Amino acid sequence: MKRSFSQHTPRRPRSLMTGGIALVAVASMLLSACADDTSDGDVTANDGTATSASETLGVSDEGEFAGLITGSGLTEPTVDGDKVTIDVGGGQEIAVDKGKKLKVGMFVSGGATPYFQTGYAWAKAQGEAYGWTVDLVDASFDAGKQADQIQTAISTKKYDAILVNPVDGAGACDAFTKQAPAAGVLVISYENPICGKDLEPVQDSYIPGMLGAVGGSTSAVTWQAFQEQILSETPQGKGLSVVIPQSTCICTAGWNKALDEALKKYPDAQVTRVETPSPDAAGGQIVTEQYLKDNKDAQFISVISDEMGAGAVEAVKAAGLTGKVKVYVSGGNALLVDMLKDGRVAGTHPYYNGTAAQTAMLMFHEAVAGNPVPRVIANDGHALESYSDKEPPFFTYVTPEIAKSGDYVPNSIDNATAR
Repeated sequence: MKRSFSQHTPRRPRSLMTGGIALVAVASMLLSACADDTSDGDVTANDGTATSASETLGVSDEGEFAGLITGSGLTEPTVDGDKVTIDVGGGQEIAVDKGKKLKVGMFVSGGATPYFQTGYAWAKAQGEAYGWTVDLVDASFDAGKQADQIQTAISTKKYDAILVNPVDGAGACDAFTKQAPAAGVLVISYENPICGKDLEPVQDSYIPGMLGAVGGSTSAVTWQAFQEQILSETPQGKGLSVVIPQSTCICTAGWNKALDEALKKYPDAQVTRVETPSPDAAGGQIVTEQYLKDNKDAQFISVISDEMGAGAVEAVKAAGLTGKVKVYVSGGNALLVDMLKDGRVAGTHPYYNGTAAQTAMLMFHEAVAGNPVPRVIANDGHALESYSDKEPPFFTYVTPEIAKSGDYVPNSIDNATAR
């Protein structure tokens, strides 16, 4: 599997760029050259446990993964007749029948949300193309419930493969990197990393014991690019940050870290309040309404998710401040596209949660077919848009102009498809 790799140069705000292509420096990429790499891509931490070596990212140019952003590390199964042996790292191997039709469990933190319903629709579409079954296993944002679900699935060997977006990524580490492979279950982490990797770049999200990891848009590094973009448009502005409660999503720490780093670059900007309401439109609306009442000179609102962002937009509209107080929302769903077109949203950073799930299914498929599989796939398994940054972290930013042009098409339940 060939990849093209690029040199990394410092990132500039898009307002200072030609053609909207940023050149991004990722500190951890520079550190990767210093890691003690081994033949299987693992290193030994200070406590003696295995972890993954830093990888570089590039665009794959052949095979089933062509056009996707993949890591430099590969899992290369061995084939002996009708048997495939998959070395998942950490001294663990999983043997399967070649081309086995898998039963896949998609374990998610909040399965009733449009975000995960979209991901499930795409995973299911890809699974159906393979003749597989895919179940959505919803934790309802309850870490204890998800732990029980995981233990039951592993002990009963209900699934051949697990796609997981965890409530508690650190707490689920042992189950997914040791217990699952010991039971012959393949695991891929989906967008939110496991084992405490939530503050690290996507290229460092692989953990030995898993088949791989898919993600990128919800990493601290990518969110930092989004926060820097916002602040570059309001470098002396004052605003509110709306984020999901930490108890609901491990992503909160990454968003907050990204904001802190962005503010170092734009010290004259002020984020005077960070709110963690209920992760829905009502939560986003309530905290934005109060902030606007308390801060008559507010200039921007930044929001981590589509639903809360829609609520923030309503609060700004009700205050008669549409266009005066800019709203920036991560997520990029279909509802936000309409809001971009009519000026209610100033910019969005897409979550390709559908293609992330779809690509994870592709990884499972290629592994059981006996083919090489990247350990990490970035950009949520989505091919780069023409207006995406061409360097890590491959940040994509959708402006009102791009939305009006029709060039950006968000993942949705309705357009779920197989590759």
